[in-house]
Amino acid sequence: ERFDQFEAFYLYGATPAAPGTIELLGKLNKRIVGFVDQDVTKQKTPFLGYPVIPPDDLLTAQGGAQIGIIIIAAYQMEIYQYLSEKGVNTNCIFPFLDGMFYPTYTDGYVSSLTLTNVQNDLRDENEREYLKSWRRFKETADLAVLKPIKSMSVQYAHAAWRASIMPGGTCCDIGAFDGQSSVEFLDTKLFNKIIAFEPFQENYQKLVESIAQKNLGHVIEPRKVAIGAKRETLWQDLEDVSSRSRIAAGDISVAGNGDCIEVYSLDSLLISDISMIKVDIEGYELAFLEGAYETIKENKPHIAISAYHDRTHCTAIIEFFKQNFDGVHISVGHHPHAVYELEYYICFDVDKA
Repeated sequence: ERFDQFEAFYLYGATPAAPGTIELLGKLNKRIVGFVDQDVTKQKTPFLGYPVIPPDDLLTAQGGAQIGIIIIAAYQMEIYQYLSEKGVNTNCIFPFLDGMFYPTYTDGYVSSLTLTNVQNDLRDENEREYLKSWRRFKETADLAVLKPIKSMSVQYAHAAWRASIMPGGTCCDIGAFDGQSSVEFLDTKLFNKIIAFEPFQENYQKLVESIAQKNLGHVIEPRKVAIGAKRETLWQDLEDVSSRSRIAAGDISVAGNGDCIEVYSLDSLLISDISMIKVDIEGYELAFLEGAYETIKENKPHIAISAYHDRTHCTAIIEFFKQNFDGVHISVGHHPHAVYELEYYICFDVDKA
């Protein structure tokens, strides 16, 4: 609703993220006034055909007018804080429309036979209406067409799916970030143990601190590793990543430069008695599935998995389960505050005895 109030925007940061943001704003019939960047060399020439002004000029030019600001540089929170302290109305400031989000808009969602089959097989009418509206949204970028599932007021609290989880097992929280989801899973009383996977040092430190503050070290085990298709070590320069929670596939950083990301397949970790897996790993969900086949086959866990980071994932994830397993049941849900973030809820026919 705030975004729709603005017809024009400044883009804060003359960065490689700009073309995708420009294209998306064009599709939404929004005008770009220019770029803002503190680099004086960038201020001397137009960037992608638009003028580049220093931050101080932005404060004068913006001057209360109905012009929004989209931060497409690194250090978004620091820039946000700077603008706020300089008196810019924070209602005018928006986060990076980044590579995770923009390229997932395209045609083909409404005509997808795979998605139609999922939609028709859903047992809940609200879920069917949501998925139908989500498919339209992904082709139109019109938030007004989305029909949220009212019961999804807390993330991963899919009542029907959760009700069939057998108590007493282990929950793997893959992409645990600061540990909030791990604590929420523990609060359900469904699990004897939570293993929280978070590969980024800054986030991992928050995870460890959260566990310590709540005295949950005996039931929540943090592991500073990424879960993917195979064993590998990656080095990532965080200065070039919009979100310090996402492995950049094209990063060519070398040892000693940036964050060291240790990647393992879930199968290689030989974790037993897994009753639930949550997966939100910013586009690496299919790699996770490739490296978790044996674990899923052996444990038949309930799985909550993000399906929106890549345009192919909403169908490819379904096809993975349908091709590899029998007795698969699929439900849908979404983030309570980001309805465009589609989540699949998977469970299996199992012998309850």
